[in-house]
Amino acid sequence: MKRLVTALSAATALLLAGCAGGAVAGSPAQPTAPTAGAEATGPVNAADVMFLQMMIPHHRQSIEIARLAGKQAADPAVKTMAEAIAVTQAAEVFAMSERLYGWNQPLTVGKDAHAAHGGMPEIAKKAIARLRKAPPGEFDRDFLQMLIAHHDDGVQMSNTEVSTGANPATVEQARKLSQALSAQIDHMLDLLTRIDPVAGRTASPSTSPV
Repeated sequence: MKRLVTALSAATALLLAGCAGGAVAGSPAQPTAPTAGAEATGPVNAADVMFLQMMIPHHRQSIEIARLAGKQAADPAVKTMAEAIAVTQAAEVFAMSERLYGWNQPLTVGKDAHAAHGGMPEIAKKAIARLRKAPPGEFDRDFLQMLIAHHDDGVQMSNTEVSTGANPATVEQARKLSQALSAQIDHMLDLLTRIDPVAGRTASPSTSPV
C-alpha cells in the first residue's frame, strides 16, 4: 500500500508540473478563464491541440471507470488505486482544458475529427455497462484488464505528442504522462497477477513510455 501511495503521489506531481498551476476544487468540467503562463507560450502546432482534445475525453472515460471501481471493487488496493486515479485525472482534465482555452481552441471536436491522425476509439459504452454489472468475484479482474488497455492507449497518444508536438510544455507534459501511465500499468499488472494469475500472465501492454 505504501508503494502505491508513493507511486501515485509522484505521478501526480510529475503530471501537474506540466499543466496550469493552482489548486483545483470541485468539478473540473468548468475551468476558469485562462491565465497567462508559460504553458500557453511558445510555438503551438496541430499535434499539440489534437493531443489535448483527444486526451480530455480519454481521461474522462478513465475517471468514469475508475469511479466504478471506487464503489464496486472488492480488493482494497484496487479501490485505493482507482480512487487516486480518478482524483488525479480530474485535475489533469481541468489543466488541459485551461490550456486549450488559453490557445482559443475548443475542448473537444467531433468524434471522427482526428480519425485520420490515428485517433483511437474510446471504450464502448456497452463495455462500461458490462463492467458495471460484473459479479463481485469478477469485477476487479475485468476492471484492471479494461483500465490497462485504456492506459495503454493513453501512452500511445502521449508518445505521439512527444514525437510530433511543438509546444515545449505540452510535449513535456505528454512525456511525463506516458511515464506515469506506464508505471500505473505495471502496478495494475501486479494487482491482476495477484487476483487472477492466468489473466496477469497473459496481459501485456503494447507500448513503452518515451
